[in-house]
Amino acid sequence: MSNNDPIFADLTNAVKDAFSRFLDFEGVSTRSQYWYYILATAISSALVGMAFGKSGQNALTLITLLPTIAASIRRMHDVGKSGWFILIPIYNIVLLASPTTVAATVRKKPLLVRTGQFVTLSPIIGAFLYSLLAGGSMFNESTGGGAFIWGLFITVPIGLIMIGIGTTVEITKRSKS
Repeated sequence: MSNNDPIFADLTNAVKDAFSRFLDFEGVSTRSQYWYYILATAISSALVGMAFGKSGQNALTLITLLPTIAASIRRMHDVGKSGWFILIPIYNIVLLASPTTVAATVRKKPLLVRTGQFVTLSPIIGAFLYSLLAGGSMFNESTGGGAFIWGLFITVPIGLIMIGIGTTVEITKRSKS
């Protein structure tokens, strides 16, 4: 395939978009962006599986986990639904295939709010990733994942303070405008 092929260009642009906005859970992704990204991850998963087996596919899953979740949530926003709809089996497939209904002008959260959200959830993400690598439960302290959960006692207050400050700054900026 050449780079002049529009399908190849759409495919590469969708993958670039998903990886460049892997922590953006607020915007929108069009139907073509989402499905081209899913097609690219399916093809790469098959190729990695043939080349490296299950361990290679597990590594690829870890690499594509956040971009896939973010793209799915943005796709839900594009059809006018909350990002939480990705948790509903079958129904979310119907929504993901739905045509675009919302304009792509969604206001992004301030950096401090997004950072606060990440800080708040980082122990859960760490426990999940560690449990995938160690092969145990993310809540079991003997496998090490449970130790991450104890970190919530530190990260939740810090993250909530960051979210509060970021929200206050954003409200102040909007009121002055």
